[in-house]
Formats: sequence, C-alpha cells, structure tokens
Amino acid sequence: MSEEQEKPKRWYKNKQWLTIDALVFLICLISSAWAMTRGVESPSTEYYYGVFKHNVQNAVQDYQDKNEGNLPTVNGTVTVNGSLCYIIDICALLVSEGGELNQITDNCASINGANNDNCDAGCEGCTDYSHYIWIVNESGHVYSTCVGSNCSTYNKSGYQDVWP
Repeated sequence: MSEEQEKPKRWYKNKQWLTIDALVFLICLISSAWAMTRGVESPSTEYYYGVFKHNVQNAVQDYQDKNEGNLPTVNGTVTVNGSLCYIIDICALLVSEGGELNQITDNCASINGANNDNCDAGCEGCTDYSHYIWIVNESGHVYSTCVGSNCSTYNKSGYQDVWP
C-alpha cells in the first residue's frame, strides 16, 4: 500500500469502546435531564406556610412601628407552646387599612363565633377550609395554631402538615 492510499483514520479502533462511550453519554444525558426536572418541582406547602408567616411578621412589625408599639389584635387569646398569645387582626394589616398585606389569601381559618379568628374585626377572607389562626405574643413575635381535623398537632405553633 502506498502512502497515497492510506487507510482512513478511524475515530474508534474498537466497536466495543464506541458502544461503551455511547452508553456513558446516554446515562449522563438521562441523569442531567432527571436532575433538571427535580429542580422545577413546585415548592412544598410548608414553604408557602413559611412565606405567609414571614409576611405577617413583617406586617405586624410595620403596624407596631406606625402605632406606638401596639399590636394588631382582636379580643381573643390562645395558649400556644404554653404561652398566652393574642389573635392577630389580619384586617388591620391589609394595604387598604395602611398595612403591608395586599390581601388575605386562603390561609386564615374562619371559625364561628366572635374573637376567635383573624377576620373577626370585620374583613372578609378567612375560609372554612383553612387551618391556621395567626397569633402574636406581647413581644410581637408571630406564631400560628392549627385548627381542624387535618392538623398533626394542636396547641403548638408551626407548620402542621396541612395547608392552607
């Protein structure tokens, strides 16, 4: 064979290596696709609980700053984690009332009777299917208590495996 008629250079000298490399490539591709789809899952309900609690905490602080340290509460109290807390008047925290919350979303429970839920001051937005009453202690720290049959614990603050 002359130099002019050289054999074409093979990219792979052995077909087995081509097969192995192709499989490795496919595994990498599949695992990357799986990892990307895992990253776009919707946030958990516990995440939404935390976001709303944070928003209420900021709105309570803003209310205190504007109202000489007074807390936005209805006349009701609840004992949570062994401490007496006051039911937050969510209505007073709405933007329409000069507060920071744009609206009452579906995370404030509605309970029949007076002074036992966050909407008892006269606004609408608390729902029968929600599970949380938002409360505040004398220092202005926001807690929640879960009501209804789906709560994992009672008389304890924090996410209770149910939302709203």
